[in-house]
Amino acid sequence: MFPVRFIQIGLLSLLIIIAPAPGATVVNYANLKSDWSNVSNPNAGPFGAWSYTQGGTPLSAISHWAGDGGQTLVGWGPAANAPGDFLPFFFQTTSPYGDSEAGDVLIHTTDGANGDSNGPAVLLWTSNVTGTVNVIGSLWPPRLIGRLNDYQLSLVRDGTPTVLDAGQIVEDGSISRCVPIRFRIPGLTINPGDVLMLQITQNASSPFGDFAGVSLSVSSGNCPNSSGDINGDGRRDGRDIAHFVDCLLNGNSACGDCSCSDMNNDGFTNLDDLPDFVAALL
Repeated sequence: MFPVRFIQIGLLSLLIIIAPAPGATVVNYANLKSDWSNVSNPNAGPFGAWSYTQGGTPLSAISHWAGDGGQTLVGWGPAANAPGDFLPFFFQTTSPYGDSEAGDVLIHTTDGANGDSNGPAVLLWTSNVTGTVNVIGSLWPPRLIGRLNDYQLSLVRDGTPTVLDAGQIVEDGSISRCVPIRFRIPGLTINPGDVLMLQITQNASSPFGDFAGVSLSVSSGNCPNSSGDINGDGRRDGRDIAHFVDCLLNGNSACGDCSCSDMNNDGFTNLDDLPDFVAALL
């Protein structure tokens, strides 16, 4: 006999029989946000390693970034960490920084005024497994100061890159953390030694480089986070309920990823997902 729960979600009151849902086990191979390290670069995980680099060369640990304007930003940058030589810079926020929330990863590109002789900002994930995965991510400008970055996501196999996605991260108000550039590359076969490479560079028409907010994950499922963590804050709790209802009724939710409301990983958000969503909250 399956347990029975009564739950009110917004204006919906539902009696739910919580039964286990069939489906393949989801493997989360890598997640930039949850895997982040301020200690190790490369940062090895069970399925592969992240590297925070300038043109492929790992950056140095920075305990107080020279470009932070008085804040104490900890992350990865050039060893000199001095005016004219403190870019590129990678860090994970501990509190909101512009249009970001605690735990987001931000990357600042190089430009002619700073870091020009360094390599570009390049994020790498090197696989040590064989599998078929979905590569899922988003990009946005955390501040609006009239700058423009370009991005290119590639799979590098045996030294040969294949471009998976590319574009511009504009600062005109059309892109934000809640409405980011999203990319989703499904059914990608990876092998040991394959490298996912995300390169972010100053656009040629922009006066300077700038920060870009970045999320990137590799999973056998559709959600870049744990299923049910629709707002991507690392928790499955009451703050995800409104997002689930939006995804269920409208197919989208501001500041929410509806792929994470697809609890049974069948590609849809519908009432079949409700029992598992409720179970994830209890």
